[in-house]
Amino acid sequence: MKKYLSCPSILISIVYLLLALLHFSPIAITYKLVFPLAFLTLCALRYSSWPMILAMGFSALGDYMGVCHNFWGQMGAFALAHAAYILFFCRTTSADRTSDGMKWKSGIVVLYGMVIGMFILPHVHGFLQAGVSVYILLILSMCILAWRQKNPYYALGAWLFVLSDTVLAWNKFVSHIEGASYLIMIPYYLGQWMLFILSAVERQVVGWISAGNNRCRVSSISTQKTHAIYCPYSRMMLMTGKLTRNYPNVSIVIYGWLEKWLSCRYP
Repeated sequence: MKKYLSCPSILISIVYLLLALLHFSPIAITYKLVFPLAFLTLCALRYSSWPMILAMGFSALGDYMGVCHNFWGQMGAFALAHAAYILFFCRTTSADRTSDGMKWKSGIVVLYGMVIGMFILPHVHGFLQAGVSVYILLILSMCILAWRQKNPYYALGAWLFVLSDTVLAWNKFVSHIEGASYLIMIPYYLGQWMLFILSAVERQVVGWISAGNNRCRVSSISTQKTHAIYCPYSRMMLMTGKLTRNYPNVSIVIYGWLEKWLSCRYP
């Protein structure tokens, strides 16, 4: 029997969370910082597209360079990761190309980059200043393209990444920040997880639609009986009747999210 739920996002999230918590634990493992993104890279090989595989892989390489205290290597690897994210967002078909919306979104990102650059770049000297400037341009471009997507959680994941790098740069070049490790790694891990999970789920939905050779339509049979996603010309049917009967409020919320997701992704 064909398994339509081919992406075990819940299991992946649990393992990823445990690996992320390992980083903050007192257990002495040399490369434990690399484990979460290395794990997502392996998962991306099965559940996501090749630009996302590159983004996860270069991010894991950047974490490795950070453990080795190679800042140039770390910055270069993450710059390549952002380039891969840019490629990923350029290849997606769910972008919001309305000019008015993109103008103010891009303006906010550019303004944020200018303000941060004014405070950070004067403390960076030599060739490193040019490298940091290029890196800022790449991460801001990634953030703009992420915000262009109809799914707002892409933008949230990108902004978490930007926040993490902002704290890292400020702590390294401007002044020491108390608890910087938590302020850097928590947004970083959350942002990477969000970007990967969204890409994996979207790819799965596209696979469902391709298998059915038609667009998915959400049918609400009854708020007290069964909610289902049904793709014509395929055998894919997700039944959540038991959940609805036992926890009607929870199922209605989940169904609402799913309906909103599909209506935004496939208007």
